[in-house]
Amino acid sequence: MPQQNAPEVSIPDLIRLIIRYKWAILLGVIIGVFAGYAYFAMAPKAYTARANFFIPPETSEGPSMGFPYSSVLGISSSSLENKIVTFGKSKRLKHMVLANFVEKVRPTNEEMSTLSWETGLSIVRQGEGFFSVSFTSPNPQWSYTMVGLFMHNLVLLLDDLEMTSKQNALKTLDVAVLPTVPDNNSFVNFVVLGGVAGFAAILFLVFCYEYLKAIFKGDG
Repeated sequence: MPQQNAPEVSIPDLIRLIIRYKWAILLGVIIGVFAGYAYFAMAPKAYTARANFFIPPETSEGPSMGFPYSSVLGISSSSLENKIVTFGKSKRLKHMVLANFVEKVRPTNEEMSTLSWETGLSIVRQGEGFFSVSFTSPNPQWSYTMVGLFMHNLVLLLDDLEMTSKQNALKTLDVAVLPTVPDNNSFVNFVVLGGVAGFAAILFLVFCYEYLKAIFKGDG
């Protein structure tokens, strides 16, 4: 029995397919848009607050960063400016900030379970001496509060460990602002993606239907 060749599909064929099934494809787009909106409404939100600060490089007259400080903070470098990001891993600083947060906000145990220090906190070196600290949580007020408490306790810890001096004291450049828009959770993005997904899904089904119909017609 001779082998049947599969029907070829060109761009003009796809365009004609879209025109022929335009109402079915339009319905798929509408359903996709509503699905994207529903997912946006139900998806967990994440809000990020951010502050920027500056620590001038240490001078030769500045305090030493030797073994005692490294053992407390878990860092081995002698440069505060180069290793400031490791403060996010400091258990002492974490306990200081969280203790202040609980005293200030008084969250329930269930609410506290949604607050993650490890994944929520981010310290990024922007340039020589310039840093950005941010905190992400489901509650915008919490993110804002955590950044403020982090900055406050970071200054206290640096002073307590005598790791800064008048020459290289931490200076706040931009204070945190209460976030109002969730991160990576844009209404427009979800609606557009839903519409595109609906369009692609219906077009794929229509293409499969026409493709199989052409094959069976050829076998007949």
